[in-house]
Amino acid sequence: MTGHKSYPSSWKKLLGNNFPARIKARGKAYFEEKAVDLTNATSTHVSSFVSGTSDYYVELSKDSDNTSPAKVFCDCPYFAKGYPCKHLWATILAADEYISKHEKRKPKPKEKINKDWKELLFPEWEKTNEGPCRWEGIPGEFMLRYELNIVRDNIYIHPIKQKMLKSGQLGKTTSKITYKIFNEPDLPEADRRIFEIILSLEHKRSFNRSWHNSSTVENFGKTYLHSDITGRLLPLLAKTQRCSVIKNNKLIAPTLQEGSTDNVSL
Repeated sequence: MTGHKSYPSSWKKLLGNNFPARIKARGKAYFEEKAVDLTNATSTHVSSFVSGTSDYYVELSKDSDNTSPAKVFCDCPYFAKGYPCKHLWATILAADEYISKHEKRKPKPKEKINKDWKELLFPEWEKTNEGPCRWEGIPGEFMLRYELNIVRDNIYIHPIKQKMLKSGQLGKTTSKITYKIFNEPDLPEADRRIFEIILSLEHKRSFNRSWHNSSTVENFGKTYLHSDITGRLLPLLAKTQRCSVIKNNKLIAPTLQEGSTDNVSL
């Protein structure tokens, strides 16, 4: 299902004509009942979990320059048959509400008249201060990395938050990764998408409606991957350059690089 070429400003205007009135009505009811749990909402990407008969993962995306149609996804049976579903519409309404509220709060950027004294005296100042964010690896901080574990015919993904020593080497100290990581504003986009996919897998295995109140699923651990999900995750994991591949307890790829996924035997 795709959007129109006019590319309106809101998700509702962009995709509204694809939904029948009855689906909009049911989706609106879900929205008003607060059944939508947004994990990300911007003008180019939205993801959520919608509680209904079961809990379903929803995702919307489009290019920032609007050069191609929008793409949507829901893992409910109705959407799998090719129909626009109420979960999508509920997410669209929730996303537009969230985005409109936050856009109003954004202050106007101040025009920079004079350069900072450091820039005037040292033109290379900004370049030398550009570097990885803490999640990508800064000495003294916890970084994110991933282990792709292959055991016989089974594949598991294990995200790890590990302390980087001042020497630049990884230390032994690790920390649990909770679902609150979605609230981190500096979380790289590739990592955010990885955690969204992992969370959707955990969500499918926890059809108990009170899953989010259970302490056993508040942390990201080792998660089993189906072959179709592995294909979606590999490019994202390679993009981080922080994923190692382990097969039968033996390291076969210290760092999974972009463009090299075909060389890794899964």
